[in-house]
Amino acid sequence: MFSIFLAVLSGVLVILSMITNANLAKRVGVFQSTLVNYITGLGGISILMLVFGDMSLLEVKILSSIPLWAYGGGFVGALIVASSNVVIPKIPTVYATLLFFIGQIIAGLSIDYFQFGAVDKMKFIGGGLVLLGMAYNIYVDKEDTHKKNPKMKTTVVHEA
Repeated sequence: MFSIFLAVLSGVLVILSMITNANLAKRVGVFQSTLVNYITGLGGISILMLVFGDMSLLEVKILSSIPLWAYGGGFVGALIVASSNVVIPKIPTVYATLLFFIGQIIAGLSIDYFQFGAVDKMKFIGGGLVLLGMAYNIYVDKEDTHKKNPKMKTTVVHEA
């Protein structure tokens, strides 16, 4: 039960973190806010490591034993923070969250396919239902906006 609570709390904290970073990005810039995020995170995790007494990772022997590909997680994480700093201010947070979720479902299905040679059909259907629900919600939001302000023209912008 505690794991479920922790998972939900983590989800809430991810969204709060993205909103905070996106607001900072408006003030100082996308890459600068990403750097602040990682410096603050390094400070925070360093304090936790000191408190819990697990500083063994700082030993050169252990750092040199970590495979080079494992350092890619930090780089990918920085790209995630930077891209969410661009996306969050432009679309409603709930849509951004759902789009991130859909991206995660697609990645998970792809990894399962290439790693195990199979895709769970129910996960695929579930991801599709989320996508359909989001599309319907966007449609309803546009209709509500049009009803509230009928003189406002809704146009579709096509990016090249």
